[in-house]
Amino acid sequence: MPPSADNTPRSSNLWKVSLGVVVLVGIGISALIYSYTIRRADTPLVTLAGRAANDLDSVEAIRNYEELLDSSASKTQKAEWQAKLGYHYIVSDDYKRGVDLSKEIIEDETLPGDLRANTLAIMANGYYRARDKEILSYIMQDDGIYAEALAGGSISSSADLEDGLHRLYEMANEWHPLSYLEYTIAFHNANQLLDNPQMPAGQQKALIADVLHKVELGDELLAAETAVARPLLWPLQLHFRMYDLTAIARFDSSYQAEAEEAFEKMMAYCDTNATKRCRSIQTYTRFYYAAYLADTEGEAATSRIRELTRPLTGNDNQNLIEINENIYAFFENELTRPKEEQNHNTRFIVTVAKYDPDFNSLLVSRGWKEK
Repeated sequence: MPPSADNTPRSSNLWKVSLGVVVLVGIGISALIYSYTIRRADTPLVTLAGRAANDLDSVEAIRNYEELLDSSASKTQKAEWQAKLGYHYIVSDDYKRGVDLSKEIIEDETLPGDLRANTLAIMANGYYRARDKEILSYIMQDDGIYAEALAGGSISSSADLEDGLHRLYEMANEWHPLSYLEYTIAFHNANQLLDNPQMPAGQQKALIADVLHKVELGDELLAAETAVARPLLWPLQLHFRMYDLTAIARFDSSYQAEAEEAFEKMMAYCDTNATKRCRSIQTYTRFYYAAYLADTEGEAATSRIRELTRPLTGNDNQNLIEINENIYAFFENELTRPKEEQNHNTRFIVTVAKYDPDFNSLLVSRGWKEK
């Protein structure tokens, strides 16, 4: 387990509104209401496209969004549909077309800032879903903001590419702050804590404070966003919030109750809204919370760890291949990384396998791990 950092000053309740955040939300809320209002076009085809996306059916979603782009909708509305179309191309067999469609929106400064920021987030999420390094290399190989974000890093290094993606998130958050971006920027900083548990105390304390601050900002933005409409990429916001808080709770046990609450909130949402997409995201919530319990409670959490991972091992009657397909690609990618690129994810997978024989057998059966 990482060393304790109980001497870190506890922030006030994470849901408390700070003056700076009030100002931020106050400035952005009118634009947010406007942009969501003009882009909420409810038509049968929009409903079909959304249903296909929730069913992880990118072929049908592509067909629907292509047809929507031929409609007489506004430029802004079409751009939102194009962003979703780009995502579905990225996760299917034509990622270059998907990235190019996304970049058209990101680079068009006549479009609303929140739409451009959301499109960048959706494009990046396509990479994370597809789990293909070539996609991120293609995203980052261009000039302009992409070269600036890569900051001289190597296009062939996974670590440099993901650092570059983090900088893109920060740029997008300057165009228009979004809860998803705040939580994922916090996620990157949380990963630094997880990968460097022996870092100097002062640096660790500063990172913990930064993650907590980002979560607070995300919370206030999420409250403003959900007051208007369900934000794009929902419910990934709930998953990343849980991830951020479990990272902090490893270092400061006073955050364990809030980490548990964040986990339960994500689980409850996807149990109620049991689309294939939501349950696919939920597989990561299950895995990362199991890894958190393994780190903080060890053997005492064995039964709960096995309960969490049961749907991932094929021993649950509700298991569907489409739901587990993505996290299986994640396990394979992390366990087959070059040794010098392995990080906390490798440790998490191996640690969970230590407490769950069925999970270990799954990894062994697929050739990702030795007995």
